[in-house]
Amino acid sequence: MICHLTSSYPTARVPYAGHFVEALAKAQMTSGASVAVIAPGAARPPDSPFLRLHEFPAPASFDVSGGLKGQIANNLEEALPALPEYAYRMLAAVLGEARTAEVLHAHWLAPSGAVALFARALIGVPVVITARGSDVELLERLPGPWGLLARDIPVAAVSATLAERLRRLGFLRVRTIEQPLSVAYDQPGPWGSREAGRFLWVGSLVRGKRPELALEALKQVPAATMEIAGDGPLRKELEILATTLGIETRVTFHGAVPPGGIAPLHRTAGALIFTSEAEGRPNAVLEAAWLGTPVIASAIAPVACRLRHGLEARLFPPGNATALAGQMREHLKHWHSSRQLAERAKESLDLPGWAETVSSYAELYRSARLTTSI
Repeated sequence: MICHLTSSYPTARVPYAGHFVEALAKAQMTSGASVAVIAPGAARPPDSPFLRLHEFPAPASFDVSGGLKGQIANNLEEALPALPEYAYRMLAAVLGEARTAEVLHAHWLAPSGAVALFARALIGVPVVITARGSDVELLERLPGPWGLLARDIPVAAVSATLAERLRRLGFLRVRTIEQPLSVAYDQPGPWGSREAGRFLWVGSLVRGKRPELALEALKQVPAATMEIAGDGPLRKELEILATTLGIETRVTFHGAVPPGGIAPLHRTAGALIFTSEAEGRPNAVLEAAWLGTPVIASAIAPVACRLRHGLEARLFPPGNATALAGQMREHLKHWHSSRQLAERAKESLDLPGWAETVSSYAELYRSARLTTSI
């Protein structure tokens, strides 16, 4: 049995939380594997796939965009006192449910990865960890030989750039394993349905994704409108900012949108605006490229290594709202060239299918079992 351990999983309140964990578990189950998931307790969406889901008690305040990390970003003073009990309950669930597992697959280095390593020491279950951008950003800010704590644990990185950063932190057994996009089987909408001045922003409303830059840039482009798909601790602050800037009538906040609701928004969008300052894998950008939507994005490494400025996308220096506004105006002025950029971006994508991803993880699981048995 494959046992997934996660601090983020789709809930009725945040349907896109940890949806990639759910998607992987579902793909593995479809391939014939026995799969279980250990996740924080919450009300679940009615259309969740049938999986063995084991829930551990978690504060209701943690049911926010980004899960545990989202609550820490939103209210650190409230979150910190709850963390020891949260980790204890997660560990208790693992010890109760994963004793007979062939492998314990922890998603994120903390807290799931740390709990999984403790469970491995107690019950000997083989462990694999999938690391994402927020994990690495945290470790890079904290001194310490973090990789040495898990030197013999197989770690999957969701992008090649993230894998290299993990190696620099001292992790020895790192492998890049990408997942397919959640919109992989949607077809791009007709170009004629798109409105050049309708910009789309997709993601969790948290500090690192810098959604306020999109609003500051929109202020400088009077002919444009903005649709924001996502929710999070910055929602109220952004609504106030939109009013302060005098652009509230040109901004639509859609709130939490399930993965299946993103593609319809792309069908009428003139371009995706991507403002993150750090990402492990820029899913919003990749989804936009797949769906034929022109991309205007911050030139962080995970974006720039996939889409080249002026060839497949329009890029701007991270954190620079004025430069972003300039690229938005270029997009409006050269609407037809935006279509060419979008077509080349889609052609440049080289992403795996589910069969390849499931197979790659199966190999990683085998290596974890071999290490544990030695």
